[in-house]
Amino acid sequence: MKGSDLFVKCLENEGVTHIFGVPGEEILDILDSLSRSKIKFIVTRHEHGAAFIADVYGRLSHRPGVCLSTIGPGATNLITGVADAYLDRVPLVAITGQAALEKTHKEAHQYIDIVGSFKYTTNWSTTIMRADFIPEILKKAFDIAVDAPGAVHIELPEDVAEEETSKIPLERKVNIHSSAPDHSELEKVADLIKKASAPIILAGNGVIREEASFELKALVDKTGILLPPLSWEKA
Repeated sequence: MKGSDLFVKCLENEGVTHIFGVPGEEILDILDSLSRSKIKFIVTRHEHGAAFIADVYGRLSHRPGVCLSTIGPGATNLITGVADAYLDRVPLVAITGQAALEKTHKEAHQYIDIVGSFKYTTNWSTTIMRADFIPEILKKAFDIAVDAPGAVHIELPEDVAEEETSKIPLERKVNIHSSAPDHSELEKVADLIKKASAPIILAGNGVIREEASFELKALVDKTGILLPPLSWEKA
C-alpha cells in the first residue's frame, strides 16, 4: 500500500473518528486515503478553526483531537490553536503536509521549516522521512499526546505519502495504570483541612482532565469550603 493509506490506517488504529482541516495540494494523497476510510474529514473555513475545534474535541473527549492542513500558510495558521492545546495540556495531534523531500534544499513554493515552527508549541514535532516509519511515529505521537498530555505535530511530505510500503499498524495495547496516595497521608491532609480557619479550594484544569468535577462538588458540599470569590464579587 502507499504511505498515505498506511497513515490513515494507523489513525483508525488509534481510534480517530474525525479530522478537522482545510484541503490543499500537498495533502491530496491523505485526503484520497481518507475518502475510503470511516474517519470523517470535516472541512473548516480556516485552519484556525480546525485547530481550535480539535482542541475542544480533546478537552471534551480526553482523546487527541486531530487537525490537518497543507504547507506554508496553511500550516502556520494552525499554530495558535495548537499552542492553546499545548499550554492547557489538551491532547491534540496536528498533521501537516510538506513538499517532497527532494525539494527541501531548494526555494520551493511555500516551503518553510514547519517542524521548527511547531517546536515551541508542541511536546513533540517531527517529519516522516520514509513510509516504513509511519506506524512507529503515529503510535509515539498519540502516546505523547495522551501521556504528556498536550499537542504534538507530524509532517508528512508528499513523496513519502506516495511511497509504497509493506508495513502495517502496530498493535494497540491498552495499559491501565492506577495509583492512590497513602491512606495515612490522606488522614493528615483531612486533619489540616479541619483545623484550618478559612480554607479555600484552588481547582484547575486537572479537575476537568481527570473528570473529577463531581468529586470536587461533593467535597465542597460536605465541607462547606468555598472556591475563591471573583474580584467583581468583592466590590
